Amino acid sequence: MEYRMEHDSMGEVRVPADKYWGAQTERSHNNFPIGVGIETMPAEIVHAFGILKKAAARANRALRPEKMTAEKLSAIEQAADEVISGKLLDNFPLVVWQTGSGTQSNMNSNEVIANRGNEIAGKKLLHPNDDINMSQSSNDTFPTAMHIAAVCAIEDKVIPAIDTLTATFRRLEAEHEGVVKSGRTHLQDATPISFPQEISGWRTSLERDREMLLLAVKPLKELALGGTAVGTGLNTPKGFDTTVAAEIAALTGKDFCTAQNKFHALTSKDEIVFAHGALKALAADMMKIANDVRWLASGPRDGLGEIFIPENEPGSSIMPGKVNPTQCEAVTMVAVQVMGNDVAVSMAASQGNFELNVFMPVCIYNFLQSARLLAESIVSFNDRCAVGIRANREKMEHNLHNSLMLVTALNPYIGYENAAKTANKAYKENISLKEACVSLGFLTAERFDEVFHPENMIGWGGKMNYSYFPGCTLKTRGAQLDKAGRLAAEKLGFSLCEIPEWQCCGAVYPQSNDEIATRLASVRALMAARDAGQPLVSLCSACHHVLKRVNGDMQHNDEIRTKVNNYLKPETPYAGETKVLHYLEVLRDEIGWDNVRKAVVKPLTGRKIGAYYGCMLLRPSREMQFDDPENPKMLEDFIRAIGAEPVVYAQRNECCGGYMAVENKAYAAKQAQKIMDNASAQGAELLITACPLCSYNLLHNTDGRLPVVYFTELLAEALGCGEEDA
Repeated sequence: MEYRMEHDSMGEVRVPADKYWGAQTERSHNNFPIGVGIETMPAEIVHAFGILKKAAARANRALRPEKMTAEKLSAIEQAADEVISGKLLDNFPLVVWQTGSGTQSNMNSNEVIANRGNEIAGKKLLHPNDDINMSQSSNDTFPTAMHIAAVCAIEDKVIPAIDTLTATFRRLEAEHEGVVKSGRTHLQDATPISFPQEISGWRTSLERDREMLLLAVKPLKELALGGTAVGTGLNTPKGFDTTVAAEIAALTGKDFCTAQNKFHALTSKDEIVFAHGALKALAADMMKIANDVRWLASGPRDGLGEIFIPENEPGSSIMPGKVNPTQCEAVTMVAVQVMGNDVAVSMAASQGNFELNVFMPVCIYNFLQSARLLAESIVSFNDRCAVGIRANREKMEHNLHNSLMLVTALNPYIGYENAAKTANKAYKENISLKEACVSLGFLTAERFDEVFHPENMIGWGGKMNYSYFPGCTLKTRGAQLDKAGRLAAEKLGFSLCEIPEWQCCGAVYPQSNDEIATRLASVRALMAARDAGQPLVSLCSACHHVLKRVNGDMQHNDEIRTKVNNYLKPETPYAGETKVLHYLEVLRDEIGWDNVRKAVVKPLTGRKIGAYYGCMLLRPSREMQFDDPENPKMLEDFIRAIGAEPVVYAQRNECCGGYMAVENKAYAAKQAQKIMDNASAQGAELLITACPLCSYNLLHNTDGRLPVVYFTELLAEALGCGEEDA
């Protein structure tokens, strides 16, 4: 091998002639023979140094043109570009296990760029310290390189990997719509869950990890460069820190900025610890997901066997035909490594004294390894396992109907203790739940079949069915509101099942002054929903108000409950067991505004929509405070979820006058016109309500200056329910 002589402040050093590094790099190469060729400084750090050296040269050209000439800048930029591209990577031989400040790696960059720049210039133009390291110190460049590398690793590697697997899970959810299986807690049988719900748990874990990573990236975009040796900015021109940060932002396309406190930026690594914590959270979720997948795929005959996964390679050197969940195992090993790295990162960040952390190389080495391993293992798991997941529907159905935890569906009808007796008897005698329940005398066979529906036990996300009370006032607006609500529900993944022989709830036209008669229609609806094992949903805030009030009476008023049950003589007395929801509450609490927002295909961006709740949605119940104080926000949140801007003007308990539309049409018209005038004055383009009665009054008893639309019609429009649906 041929050599050349290089020198530094300590004297001359022999350096390989075919390399661009200089004396200080060679000294470090010789003094730290620890992990040579194995644990070298990560390529991501070398890449980051190329960026920051180019940016520093540009900033110095702007602020120190007498020192950083155009000729020098040109040579530095060309050499730095070769570092950034990876062309000169074999000129960066130093290991992680060197000085804790990373000084030798900073000098490695300075020397390589200077020598390569001189070669480009055709003369000795650049000096490693005076030109390449101008306005800098190892103490601010290495922390800056750490942050640049960490941000790029998260945003350019980890986030895209998460997005890839998330998209696969979303596809699997759609492909397995309607598949119901047994849930499991504590590795024991639990109540049913749909397979899409189970997958959605995996997907949402990744989406939450993504959110946390993006949250953690923000403080990483604050850079130490400009603090030089101890944070004071010694030997930097005024404005260097902000100028160089802007140059780095321009080179990377990422919104880097200068750290406000350079003393903190040099000595603390809390941003790295925080961000690695988010990586650890991702590792924990990937561990859980991979374990779920291999448990569900276990078998093929003596395990759970509820899913099929791709068969990639033989699994045993001695057992023919054996195939193992190897991608899952790789992911779980990566997760263990990341969790171990987290300890190293945390310990490294806690070390160093006074103005400088001196565990930076090991800190960033572990951080970048975690990011790289996670990104690559997630992509591998996606491409070689997740994309090929298929439900073993026959096995899922068998396990579902063999589960004793389906007995939970009987709780509302026979009580918890009797349900437990039923499950114990079925288990000990190896008989079905139906046989056990009937033999114990808790239900007849016919009644058991009426109330026992495992497919209705899975909540939203698995085509949850709701009993549906449209209300007589809804019918006065015509079938379009009803149809819009049903179509929108189907788009969002739930169904509205109209209860038979619905009547007026008694809110507007009480059948009589008798306290029993005015409750009968509501109680019948509530019992029908209970017997179907479903919550009771109304599109009408007036009906919702009355149904909740009556349900409360049946729960808490012994006298009324006894009278109503004596009158109706139901097989199972009603005691207020049904959950009562307004359609908007389903969107808010069961579906979630984020999921509504994701389902919107035609966002109503830029439109200002007047929100009139209706007094029944605002007003608490008379006898008991059952109404949610958050109800007034629901219509606003709904408008935002479909992409529009809410214009809110209704005061609490303000009535549109709809209740007086028959007895005093002039009063009803006056109240309705007042609401329309207020909405118009605030720039609303149209009015929406959550009460069909209000909608009817505003539509027919005003001057019509604003269109009046029911919220379900607007929802159906935003979800893309077209004319072919309606």
